[in-house]
Amino acid sequence: MQTKLTLKLIDPIAHLIEAKLTLVNDKAQSLTLALPRWIPGSYLVRDFAKHIAKLSAVDGQGNEIELVRLDLSRWQLNAPVGEVHIDYELYAYDASVRANYFCPSYAFINPAASAIYVEQWRNEPYTLAVELSTLAQDWQVYTTMCPHASSIPLHYQAKNYDDLIEHPLLIGNGIVIDWQVDVIPHRMVLVDEAPLSDIDSAKIIEDLTAICSAQHQFWGNPPYCNYLFQVMVSHDGYGGLEHNNSTALMTSRASLPRLNQAPNKAYEDYLGLCSHEYFHAWLVKRIKPDVLLKPNLQDAVLTPMLWVFEGFTSLYDDWFLLRSGRIDHTKLLARWSDSITRTLVTKGGKHQSLSDSSTEAWIKFYQQNENSANSQISYYTRGAVVALLLSSELTKHGKHLDELLKLWWNQWQQPDYKGLNNHFLVQDMQSLCPQVDWHTWLRKQILMPNPNIVSQLTEALASLGLSLTATEKPSLGCKLAEEANALIVKQVTIDGTAHQAGLQVGDELIAMNGWRVRATTQVEEILHNWQAQPQTLALNITFSHKAFLQQSLLLPTQETVSYQLSLNDTKANHLWLKNE
Repeated sequence: MQTKLTLKLIDPIAHLIEAKLTLVNDKAQSLTLALPRWIPGSYLVRDFAKHIAKLSAVDGQGNEIELVRLDLSRWQLNAPVGEVHIDYELYAYDASVRANYFCPSYAFINPAASAIYVEQWRNEPYTLAVELSTLAQDWQVYTTMCPHASSIPLHYQAKNYDDLIEHPLLIGNGIVIDWQVDVIPHRMVLVDEAPLSDIDSAKIIEDLTAICSAQHQFWGNPPYCNYLFQVMVSHDGYGGLEHNNSTALMTSRASLPRLNQAPNKAYEDYLGLCSHEYFHAWLVKRIKPDVLLKPNLQDAVLTPMLWVFEGFTSLYDDWFLLRSGRIDHTKLLARWSDSITRTLVTKGGKHQSLSDSSTEAWIKFYQQNENSANSQISYYTRGAVVALLLSSELTKHGKHLDELLKLWWNQWQQPDYKGLNNHFLVQDMQSLCPQVDWHTWLRKQILMPNPNIVSQLTEALASLGLSLTATEKPSLGCKLAEEANALIVKQVTIDGTAHQAGLQVGDELIAMNGWRVRATTQVEEILHNWQAQPQTLALNITFSHKAFLQQSLLLPTQETVSYQLSLNDTKANHLWLKNE
């Protein structure tokens, strides 16, 4: 049994990649071909097969073999002894870290979105070869996949299919930046569809060396022999997807450090993104939910644990900017405050538990709509808040949140590692800190909706020497966006003042107190003037609902728009921040 996929980059303008899958079969048998419907780390069924065209199969003599579609992403064929060739074409124009993208400047290939496999052979070795078109003969392939033992150029060997999809390929001529951490080679490759120049590579090396070194010191022993940052640069890109010993990133041009220019907030955010995905090399790629140890690639895999893996990582990514000396305490608390604000100003915590936010990510978090803020919470940001609550609870009893993560890392290194679930989570927390009833704690914070988290967080942070303050502003109870010289309602808070006034998503807000409004700044000015008047005076609003003009009264309310963390001056010892 042998599997080899050859990918040929044939047309960067049409974004087409030619694929030939060659199977060597030692006996005649029925085989099932499949392409994953999702990619681990991004919890949405994406149906990558929609990008496949011209799918056909022949035997070694060129005789056609019938492919019978079983469902959206699987086909059955009766394979004879010897070679079977499956030919297909990939449309590669998904500008993300999750799929395939091929343009005149570079190509990014995710095997999960491009490599068909035999389901019965999922655990068998898989060979991948890349052929460059004449337009891309000088391009380089940047991947952490092992070169094929035969040393044939651009041939790679994966231990099995699950290993294959952990090694995306970035192909092109990018800026290459190399450094070492504990003698382990690290590389960052940056590509762009526009010219990249004046990048301060020395600054990137300095900062990433410090961040990666701090995380190595934290975990104790890195689980890889090299690491690769594959970075696709664009006008406004942002995001990342973790793999076993690499990460695919998208970032904006403004986020990169330039020679003879002071780094900006965007660069700080970029370092936070790098820190986040790098932390995942331990927490999610090794330490992971039990159901993701060998996931079903043909359907959603549900786990209530995503809040741990993304919430903890969302807290620690910025924390390691502090621990590595990239930012100070003030900037760390500002970054944490931004994350806290994003989750606490939404109303979804009244209706969705953190556990359900994790489980329902496939149909809610990754498919949000105008009502999501009323009905959902983010397992990223709310998970980070609960991680802070957990840190406070542990601190009260002389423990540190770091100890829980290191306990998980020690467990992963055992040969009988079983992954994480709610049962094991309670066990681990009980063994670390037996003074607390963790069943009750988890029920309150994780398993049930928690509308009182603001007051709980305010109280809990005192044990960490932190204070939480809220900033309020007058609000209409809705979000507006400027579109074509008009103000359109994009979101309405349920039971808020806009809701009570009859505003719906999609309405156009035309006038307030007789004055035409076309910009959010005009609304802010009217609300500012209203604030100086008796707070019982309602505003007369004119709005259009599906082209029908209506009028109503709207009484603004004071709503929290942001939260700020600060060090409590009465508590001199904040060493828990660096766990010193």
